[in-house]
Amino acid sequence: MKNAIIALDYTEMDEFVIKNSRSFMDKCNITDLTFIHVVPNYLNVNNLSITSVNLGEEPIDQLVSKLIMKKVESVYGKENQKYNIRCQILEGSPYTQLINYMKVNPTDLFVTGKKHKSKGSGITSRRIAHHIATNVLFITEEVSPEINKIGVPIDFSANSARALKHAISIAPPTAMIQPVHVISHTPTDHYLGLNYNSTYRGMYLSAAENEYNKLLSKYKIDTSKLIDIRYLEDEQNNVSKNLREYFDAEKTDLIVMGARGHNALDVILYGSVAEKFVDYNDAFPTMVIR
Repeated sequence: MKNAIIALDYTEMDEFVIKNSRSFMDKCNITDLTFIHVVPNYLNVNNLSITSVNLGEEPIDQLVSKLIMKKVESVYGKENQKYNIRCQILEGSPYTQLINYMKVNPTDLFVTGKKHKSKGSGITSRRIAHHIATNVLFITEEVSPEINKIGVPIDFSANSARALKHAISIAPPTAMIQPVHVISHTPTDHYLGLNYNSTYRGMYLSAAENEYNKLLSKYKIDTSKLIDIRYLEDEQNNVSKNLREYFDAEKTDLIVMGARGHNALDVILYGSVAEKFVDYNDAFPTMVIR
C-alpha cells in the first residue's frame, strides 16, 4: 500500500480519526495521504464548527480546507518529510461524491470513522463496505494505543489468506494474531430447535482443522505470530454476533478480514460475513482487505 484517502465529516469524530489514523498509516507504510471532506450543497445549521466562524469573503471550501489542515498538521506535523499530504474539498452528496472521486483517483486504502450512532453524514458503513472497490479501514471510537492482538475471521478461502498475510505484515513485533473460524450448524438445527450430536460436531471440527492446515500450506503463511486457531460454534445462527462477542471477550485491538471481490456478482455475495460484521461492529477498528 502506498496511498490512502481519509474521509472526514467535520464533526468531533474527525480529530479522533486524524489522530488514530497515523499509527495505521505507519504500519501499512502509506506515505501519500488525501484528507477529503464533502461540503453539502447547503450549510448544515447544526454544524457549529462552521457556522460559528465569521466567513467573510473567503470561499467556504478554502476555509474548511484550512481548518482541516490545521487539525492534520497538529498530528502529522506541518513540514513532515515522510508524508505527502493534501486536502480535497468536494461539494454535494457525500456518498456520491466519494464514490465518483475514487473512480477517478484510485487508492490503496479508504479510511473512515465508525460512530456508535451516526449523526447525519448519511455515509453508512454498510454502503461504503458494499460499494468501494478497495481496502477499507473503519476507525471506531475505541482504539487501543497499542495493538497487542489482531483478530482474523477466516473461512479457508483465498480472501482469508490475504487477510492473514496482511495482519502479519502490519503486526507490531510483540503482537499476536488470532485466527477464528465459526462453525455453522445445520439449518434444521436452527429451524427445528435440534442439537446435532457429538459425532457430527466432531466431523465438522475435523474438516475445519484439515482446511486450516491446507490453507497455511497452500499460501505459505508464516505461523510464528499466529495463536492457535479458535473454532466457535454458531449457536445463535449469527456469525457476526458470535465474532463480535468473542473479540470483545478477548480484548482484541484490531480486526482484519478478507472480502470477496467487487464485481457485480460479488456485490451480491458480499452481503455475508464481512459486510454484516462491519455493520454490526462499532467497537473494534476493522480493516477489510480485498
